[in-house]
Amino acid sequence: MGDLSTAKTVVRNHYRTLDAAPFAGIESALSRHCSPDCEFRFAHPFNEAAGPHAAADVFWKPIRRAFAPLQRRQDIFMAGANRLDGGSSIWVVSMGHLLGLFDEPFLGIRPNRQSAMLRYAEFNRVEDDRIVESTLFLDIMNLMAQVGAEVMPPS
Repeated sequence: MGDLSTAKTVVRNHYRTLDAAPFAGIESALSRHCSPDCEFRFAHPFNEAAGPHAAADVFWKPIRRAFAPLQRRQDIFMAGANRLDGGSSIWVVSMGHLLGLFDEPFLGIRPNRQSAMLRYAEFNRVEDDRIVESTLFLDIMNLMAQVGAEVMPPS
């Protein structure tokens, strides 16, 4: 097991690289700090992707296309050992908002051509100074409410 500070540095550098990457460089940015066989799990309907190439195509390109430019506004950032596996793995969690101009359709939601904030929670498992597993949750219903899309039928 590595130390928490190193794991946080790996993830912080990953975010800097990914967030600064041009659209055509998303896959390369993901490859810089993620292992080639990194397991990515995204909120439905994106689901799972194996490796940086698939993660770029399945999730990062569609979201960057819809919300450009995309900024990460991080509220919480911490690391810890996973007690469920006896403390043998280190996870780094980031929670906050992804902010961008909602100019292109996303998941069938019509853009409002205004700034939108998409709440996220992301968990990254770090091993040997590489991200080997990543899980990202999005608050899609909150985004729908922001743009006036019908989230739930009136009660």
